[in-house]
Amino acid sequence: MKIELTVGKKYKSSDIFPEGRKGNLSRGHFKYEDQHFIFCNIDAPGVTGHDYGNELIGNTLVWYSSRDRTLVDIKDLIGAGDKRHIFTRKKNNEPFTYQGHGVALKTFNQKPAKVIWDLSVEQGVYIDSLPEEISLNSDSLIEGAKKQITINAYERNPEARKRCVNHYGFICSICSFDFEEKYGELGRDFIHVHHLVSLGDIGKEYVIDPIKDLIPICPNCHAMIHRKKKTLTEKELRDHINR
Repeated sequence: MKIELTVGKKYKSSDIFPEGRKGNLSRGHFKYEDQHFIFCNIDAPGVTGHDYGNELIGNTLVWYSSRDRTLVDIKDLIGAGDKRHIFTRKKNNEPFTYQGHGVALKTFNQKPAKVIWDLSVEQGVYIDSLPEEISLNSDSLIEGAKKQITINAYERNPEARKRCVNHYGFICSICSFDFEEKYGELGRDFIHVHHLVSLGDIGKEYVIDPIKDLIPICPNCHAMIHRKKKTLTEKELRDHINR
């Protein structure tokens, strides 16, 4: 099975599975072949009438399973290996927006089970390999190419990220948080990289300058930059913190 999905695009279940729904959405997730699909409401009750408080904050989704599920019940969903496609919506009568692949960043063994899903590239969501047409020996780095594996998603170029952090270091450009200083060896060489112009807004390949177009940023600032519908600029968030 090959399913073509684009991050940020809205889908009905019939768009994803033309031959019909492949699972019971009352639990909010199901597995089809080797892929998991999570469908959740944000700030609104789901089809069962329950509102668990799911919240989308930047590239992070705070998600709750159905009310009778614990981590043991969803161990296959949060385990390594299979892909997890995450969809969200704010009303039951509207299509779902595809948010991309999710990686379980943190789990809470409660009922219902709580999982914090990371949707950002830094957790390895999109970086499996580079398209063959991209040459890392060139000074011009292609960013935003659509890569087709089992879905279409906007490719992120790991070499561009590497050149960005080699130039700026692993300290947040906005709040100056240093993971190694705080967490020691565990935090060494960890940082998110923020695109000053969103790939979703560009929607095509473009030549990226890792120094002018990217900045290292901590996950908290990254989430706050994307908290509102209109993405904040680096200066706007820094001014907000200073105030």
